[in-house]
Order: sequence, then C-alpha cells, then structure tokens
Amino acid sequence: MLRFTLVNLALLIYSISADMHNFSSHPQSQLYKKFLTDIDHRVRPSLNVSIPTDVYVHMHLVSLREIVETQQYYHVNIWMEFSWKDEIRTWDADAYGGVRVIYPNPGDTWLPRVLISNSVAKRDLFSGENAIHIILSDGTTRWYPGDVIYASCTLDLTYFPFDSQVCTLWLIPQNLEWDVNLILVDNKVDTVGYSPNCEWKLDSTTTRKTSIDYDNISLGTLFFDFKFSRRPAFYLINAFAPVCAISLLAPLVFVLPEEGGERASYSVTLLLSLTVFLTSVSGKLPQCSQPLPLIVTYIFVMLIHSSLCVVCTVIQLKFLQRSSHQAAQNERPDELIGANHANQQTPKFSKHASDMLRLHLKENAADNQGSSGARFVGSKSEKLDRAGEYDGVNIHRGVLTTDIIKPNADKEDFINHNSVTYIRITHKFGYLVKLCLNNFNLLMLTLFYISWLAVSAYFVLQYFVEQSEVIKPVAA
Repeated sequence: MLRFTLVNLALLIYSISADMHNFSSHPQSQLYKKFLTDIDHRVRPSLNVSIPTDVYVHMHLVSLREIVETQQYYHVNIWMEFSWKDEIRTWDADAYGGVRVIYPNPGDTWLPRVLISNSVAKRDLFSGENAIHIILSDGTTRWYPGDVIYASCTLDLTYFPFDSQVCTLWLIPQNLEWDVNLILVDNKVDTVGYSPNCEWKLDSTTTRKTSIDYDNISLGTLFFDFKFSRRPAFYLINAFAPVCAISLLAPLVFVLPEEGGERASYSVTLLLSLTVFLTSVSGKLPQCSQPLPLIVTYIFVMLIHSSLCVVCTVIQLKFLQRSSHQAAQNERPDELIGANHANQQTPKFSKHASDMLRLHLKENAADNQGSSGARFVGSKSEKLDRAGEYDGVNIHRGVLTTDIIKPNADKEDFINHNSVTYIRITHKFGYLVKLCLNNFNLLMLTLFYISWLAVSAYFVLQYFVEQSEVIKPVAA
C-alpha cells in the first residue's frame, strides 16, 4: 500500500514538472521572459544612444465635456497614440512559433514620459496601467494612453455669446531632445470619433511643435489647438430677448394715465426685473474686468436707461401734484387775498354812501397810477385813487364796510397789487406747466426710444464687426 502511494505521488510530480516545462517553452512565454524580465524598462530602446529615438505622436479627440468660463479652464476627453521603433525588442516570428505581437504592461517596457504643461490637475496623465501597449516583431511599439484632461484656457468673452475660443494643450516630454524627438503625425487632431457638445461647436483643430528652452535645456513642446464657437441660441432666448423686451417696455410708462398710481410701480418693477437678469447673466461670466463682455455693458446701459425712466416719472408726478394743488388754490383766489381781513365785520351802510362809491369806482376804473386808496376785489381787481373819506364807508372783498379810509392808511389793510399779479402769473404758469407736461409724455417717449435704438444699433454693429474680422482671414 505504501509502495502504491509513493508511485502515484511520483507520477503526479512528473506530470506537473512536464507541464511547467511545456509552458515555459511556449514562444510567448519565452518572449515575455526575454524582453520584459531580462531587460531593464528604464533603458531607452536604441542601439546607438547618441541618436535620439523618434516618437510619433497623434491625438484623438473624443469629446468636449465643459468649458468653465468662471474659472477659465475646460474638460476634454482624449486618447493619444505614441509609436516608436524599439531596436532592442525585435525577434523572428517564425523562430517563436509565428508570434508576431506581444502585449506587455505599460510599466514593463520603456515609455516616453509626457506631461501636460497647462493642466490644472495632475500633470502626469499618461501613467495608467490599463492603456493598450503592443510590440510587434519588427520592433514597432505602439502605446495608446487616454484620460479626461482639465487644462487652463484663456477665454476672451468680449463678444459673448457670439464668441469663439481657442484652447490649447501643451505636451512637454520629460526626456531631452537629444534623447527623444517628438514628431507630429498630422497637422490636425483626429476627430473621427468626436461626440458633439450641446453648447460648443468644434470649428477646427491644429497641431504644431516648438522648441522651448528651460535653463539652456531644449525641450520639443507640442501644441494641440482646439477652436470652439459657442451656440448662442440659448443665451439669445434667455438673456438677450428678456433684456430687450424689458428695456422696450420701460418708456411705455409715459403712456399710462397720470391720475393713477401705476406709473411709479410699473417703472420700478421693470427696473428690478432688469437687475435680476443682470445678476443671472453675470453668474456665467468670469470674475474679471478685462476684457468686459459687451453684453454686460449693454445690460448695464439698459439698466441706466430704465433708471432714467424711473427718475423722469417721479419728477413728472411731482410737478403734476404741485400743478394740481396750485390749480385748486387758484379756483378761489379771493379767499387767499382776503385772508388777513377774514375777521372783519360787515355792518350795514346807507344807500347814499353805496351809490357814491359805485359812481367813483366807475370813474376811476381805468386809472392804474394811484398810490393808495380803497380797492374793489372781486373777479377783477381795480385800483382806486381818492383824496378823502366817503362817509366812513369802505369796500373790502366786494362788501361795503364802515371803516374810515384815509389817503395814508396802512398798506397792510389793503390788498397788495403784487400779490394779485403773482396769482395771475401763477395761474398762467400752471396752465403752461400743464401744457408742457402733456407734451412731456410724448417727448420722453420719443427720446427714450431713440436712445434705445441708438444703443442697440451700436452693440449690434460691434458684433457684426467682430464677425467680419473673423470671416476675412478665412476667405483670404
């Protein structure tokens, strides 16, 4: 029994060792052991180290995730294609059972290290272990890393939302130019599998290479430019249209009736609405003043436009209230003129004295040069000159009294001619003011609409000038 067990154990060990020998003798296993285990992955795969390794670079754009205007950066999903000639890892495919390609891990062989210079997150983005990496039997090596890149982009929002932005990716190798020579495969980025963005439209892409010196060390830097133009429909409907509508409605406050109290509330409501839209639009813009977007300037001008409408409305209502108050007082001017004599008593007088005074009034009605005397105040004010007393009878506010009137009586006891003249002028002035206020509504309505058209035309021309400057180089 013991002998049988030992024999079975020996057979099992022999079969395992035979399988291991067969596996180790597999062509791919031999290639992995020869090229990945026995060769240091830090060694640049060049037989002549004095000659730099040519690395061909090609970028594939997958999608634009977002452009953040407030923070001046953008998200872009890309994957790269690096290819070079590995002079160390070459083999005869027929000698290794027809194996023409191996798939090592990215960390098992030499790789060109490339950094994103303008990245706002981590810079070494192509260090992932899940990227595809292949080596062909002739030494051709291809590496396909990819990632979502957060890179800075200087945005010019002067013509927002009709703006176009050019965002760039800077790829700088960690190897010097005498070790690695980066070569662009094409003068543009591959956009075959690009997914369109709902806000931004991809216009064009360009690639270029420039050597940059850092402390007398030359580095071949690659630039990948993406030109995006904004789709303005959303902002036209949600920003431009409400602002234009509110600013157009503001001058209509001068059409509302003056007697009601809707004018002030109407103009203030429109002003507050415009302020709310200015706040909502400003939240989408970068927190900087240079360059200042034209739309912000336009909304600010419209805010001043609505504010002036409010100011003119308040001033007009103030004049209307003052004019109506003066008109109400002018309906009974005799009450104002005779305010100082309101407490005087009016005793009865004789018919003879009354007839004498009436006769004298008729004789001196046309004489306006008298210095003092009794005055008859009614619907019309006439001056009287007299050189004596008339039986102790006086006329005040059209009523005969028994006060004795003397040529040198105190002026305070009589109606001042200047007061009567002031009331007449005020009455005429009130009529003129009322007439001006009626024309004021039409004048302000026309003036504010002309100013609105002038400002709007100016900003529209600015946008057209910008579009013409963009189209001219393309047409040329």
